[in-house]
Amino acid sequence: MTGAEGPHVTRKLTAILAADVVGYSRMMGVDDEGTLERLKAHRKSLIDPKIAEHQGRIVKTTGDGLLVEFSSVVDAVRCAVEIQRGMTERNADLPEDRRIDFRIGINLGDVIVDGDDIFGDGVNVAARLETLAEPGGICVSRTVRDHVQDKLSFAFQDLGDQRMKNIARPIRVMRVILDADGLTMIAPSAPTPVTRRRWLAAASVILVAAIGGILTWRLAPWPAAERPPAAASLSSIAVLRFADLGSNGRQGDLADGLSEDILTELARVPDLIVVSRGLTANDTDATADLTRIGREVAARYLLSGSIRNVADGLRVTAQLIEVAGGDHIWADRFDLSGEAALKAQDELTETISTQLVVQIRHHDLDLVRDKPAATLGAYDDYLIGKEQLARDDFAGFAKGRKMFEQALAADARYAPAIGGLAMLDFRDFHLHRGGLQGDAALDRVFDTAQRSLSLSPSVSDATDAVANVYLFRRRHDEAAALLRKAIAATADDVDLRERLGDVLIFAGEAANGVAELDRMMRLNPFYRQAVFALLARGYLLLDRLEDAIVQAETCMTRAREYRPCFEVAAIAYAEKGRAEKAEAAVAQIRALDPTFSLATAPAVLPFKQRGDLDRFLDGLRKAGLQ
Repeated sequence: MTGAEGPHVTRKLTAILAADVVGYSRMMGVDDEGTLERLKAHRKSLIDPKIAEHQGRIVKTTGDGLLVEFSSVVDAVRCAVEIQRGMTERNADLPEDRRIDFRIGINLGDVIVDGDDIFGDGVNVAARLETLAEPGGICVSRTVRDHVQDKLSFAFQDLGDQRMKNIARPIRVMRVILDADGLTMIAPSAPTPVTRRRWLAAASVILVAAIGGILTWRLAPWPAAERPPAAASLSSIAVLRFADLGSNGRQGDLADGLSEDILTELARVPDLIVVSRGLTANDTDATADLTRIGREVAARYLLSGSIRNVADGLRVTAQLIEVAGGDHIWADRFDLSGEAALKAQDELTETISTQLVVQIRHHDLDLVRDKPAATLGAYDDYLIGKEQLARDDFAGFAKGRKMFEQALAADARYAPAIGGLAMLDFRDFHLHRGGLQGDAALDRVFDTAQRSLSLSPSVSDATDAVANVYLFRRRHDEAAALLRKAIAATADDVDLRERLGDVLIFAGEAANGVAELDRMMRLNPFYRQAVFALLARGYLLLDRLEDAIVQAETCMTRAREYRPCFEVAAIAYAEKGRAEKAEAAVAQIRALDPTFSLATAPAVLPFKQRGDLDRFLDGLRKAGLQ
């Protein structure tokens, strides 16, 4: 050791919980005394007792926020879950404007101790995690998940690596699934047109989907030397016949049909090899070694499932297993109600196959991160490029373009990478980032997308790009028709669903657009953060200004370089009379895009109805845009 020793610094490893009230400033502006009274009541009756019960220590309070430390990360997560469940019960009978919702973030990290206070990256990460949580939700770091997953029954959804303000490295973020059995119960949405099997009527579908939990138990893996060789780049999946755990013959027909339909859907997805295998009922017995079956057919993933009677309907379960390690990387449960249960095959096939593609792509990306750069193939480069594109920031766009071009250097006819470039060309047009603008820029997007589709007509990114060209040329009906046709034809459709929601909102169907975006987010837990700008736009057109502000503020926090977040925020703030915040949003718009003005805005606000465009331009004008 050289030099003089500095003052002794006390450090310790601790679990940090950061909590904050959603929309606190807004509520205080409306009713400061009532808001403060309700918050104190929640603290006294629920929050502080729960913290004490789980041996936590309140480090500091900030009016609407709390910083709490726990010696046990298990206690921290238990405490957070019990607080959020308790708040759900306490809010249940209250009108929306009187509810108090918390966001909670939990991290396990090294902190500096200074008297009764704590500082350091461990605290900062917990605070950033809190901002990523949904109202009433909990986000934790992967370190927290790893410490508690074998000790608690809660399930987690992996939200991927997230870049956080003032944190040098990306943080892997997990969302806690808040339900008694570890699954999030999703209320049934309005039925959507079903076209994937021609002989079932969509009107008969009644589907209550328990969608959510990525479960983390393991099957016994075999030694590494015996693991099956995965393809150099592409993914592969084997689909086992769903097990019929009942005695109803029609139930067995559903098991056969569902397995067959999922095989058909997955076979249409580019870069996914589907292993066709005539499995018998004995092959899918509960005692079968599923990883052995996967190894025998040389598949990277294996899908198994079952159908059984419950109450007045059927319960379908599905699980996706990574064969090499025996990990269950995704599982889901679907309850089919009443007489319509056996007629819900289309909707169920669509839901399961879409979620499978989402989970496979995400897990493949995790595998790519562990590969040496020199061994990456075109598919690997494409996955990294897609991840970077979804960041919706300028560094991500640049890295995404590099990775797509790298994929094409390995395979000049690799259609998905060309489709990715088409989407980047569209981002350049939309955010005024490229050398080309106006029709010339849209022509380039269209030409690049068509080049991709000429090589592979099922590339979702290319279809997305073409739909964007139709949208921004005010051909709303053609854009919607193209997207609906593509969604019906492929399981790789979550990005297409996002675009359909966007198109419907611009076309004057805001309620339908928001519903489509909500469905997409249920199917894809790894949605890009800029989707909150689309939701905010829809809520604004539905005159749900407070909801629009919540979504826009979430977007501004998570996608700090995506101009539309600040556009909708400026308009909503202006309409609510919050002039200072509106002006701040416009200042950020100018910083991100100096060319954005009242004159240039209509080109990137492709509303079908003139009244909607006028409302947006008037809001931007009130906010200070010239």
